[in-house]
Amino acid sequence: MTGDHAARPSSLQEYDLLLQGGCAVTPYGVEEVNVAVRDGKVAALLSWQETVPARQTLNLTGLHALPGCIDPHCHLWEKGFVGEPDFSTSTRSAVAGGVTTVIDQPLTHPEVLDASILRDKASLGERTSYCDFALHGGVSASNHSKLRGMWEAGATAFKIFMCRSGSAVEELDDASLLSALRHIGSFEGIALFHAENQRLMDANEAELRAAGRRDPLTHAEWRPPEVETEAINRATYFCEITGARGVFIHTSVPEGCAIADRARKRGVKVVVETCPHYLYFSTDDLPDKGPWIKFQPAVRDLEHVYRLWEAIRSEQVVMIGSDHGPVDRALKERGLIDMWQAQGGVPSVETTVSMMLDAVGSGKLGIEQVASLTSTYAARWYGLYPRKGVIALGSDADFTVVDLDATWQVKASGLETPCGWTPYEGRTVRGRVQYTIIRGLVVAVDGKLTADGHPGYGRFYPANHAHAGDPAYAAGSAGRG
Repeated sequence: MTGDHAARPSSLQEYDLLLQGGCAVTPYGVEEVNVAVRDGKVAALLSWQETVPARQTLNLTGLHALPGCIDPHCHLWEKGFVGEPDFSTSTRSAVAGGVTTVIDQPLTHPEVLDASILRDKASLGERTSYCDFALHGGVSASNHSKLRGMWEAGATAFKIFMCRSGSAVEELDDASLLSALRHIGSFEGIALFHAENQRLMDANEAELRAAGRRDPLTHAEWRPPEVETEAINRATYFCEITGARGVFIHTSVPEGCAIADRARKRGVKVVVETCPHYLYFSTDDLPDKGPWIKFQPAVRDLEHVYRLWEAIRSEQVVMIGSDHGPVDRALKERGLIDMWQAQGGVPSVETTVSMMLDAVGSGKLGIEQVASLTSTYAARWYGLYPRKGVIALGSDADFTVVDLDATWQVKASGLETPCGWTPYEGRTVRGRVQYTIIRGLVVAVDGKLTADGHPGYGRFYPANHAHAGDPAYAAGSAGRG
């Protein structure tokens, strides 16, 4: 072992679980360690040579244990949009894909616009979720005075739409946006921006419809890069003058990444999240895939995709979210003839981890960077650390155990999602999740749930806001403060 793992419990004590013979991504790097678990917590980090008694031992030879992956951007859509009755469907997919904690967006019915609704939703989640979870709140034009109450009830952040949403988490005009950010800034809260300029999109839509356009490329021309870049620039300035912290979620434009990076260097607390579908699809795929890759913001050309990878490598992008939206196949098929009619969104929580592992296999990223992008940074930023996001003494025993060399072909028939489709259909991926472990229980093996994986196992984790939204803290070496 290379790190300092002092104050370990006696090796004579029996543990509940021992991860033996593998490598773990710890705060000190990739280490050859055995990880011992007791009462749902990491209880000891031992050298390979140390053997201890345990009720269950997993042989991880050739495998890597990552801090349990956190998806900071999920749409479980319970009781809303596609009408999922509870948390079970999407969190089952999450667990199968190696995700141990999800942070759900507020677009449910009723939308999460006050503390009472947040608490009710947390209660529903604790009855029906397969994995642990936290909750984002939402912002409307009329609930600004209720934001602090949600923050105190444990909300991780507040979703803001700068464009039409089709929900009560409605588009905010500039005056309402500035008001909301002043409220959020007053208690050092975090805003999540869906950053697109609605007025520009309206003009584009009118022109495209007048020309009779309804082909797949229509979507990208309706929502071109400048629509997103302008909104990111405006929201960054508003964060600067109000003191609100901000996340530009599902960012597809490297220009926006650069805007946030420059602002952060002068002290504005804004960061960037992107999603795998902006890294693996481009406008070149639209003629063939059409509605199956319709999401908002839209896919970009190959140059933008290349530069977005560069933004990740240079740490202008710090988090990966799935933007999971379990859209029924029928709602996508409406767009096969008319792209305007397709529902936006992709079922992606189950494939996010593997797509990022594929970036390790292709040499684009290192395994430590993937651990930060998919777990540690989000835990620190959203107030879940060190309960989540790190393999360290006393932290939750959440692990995403992966085989970096395994190759497999993505097929909807082999996934847990009931949607019946995936945008990655037929793609060969290098890197696969072998075990999903939540608080010491093995809840999935090789993409299939175990008897320990069941609805109601998940717990609600209210955010601890002591360091939430601080880029310096979030970027720190996990486990060292």
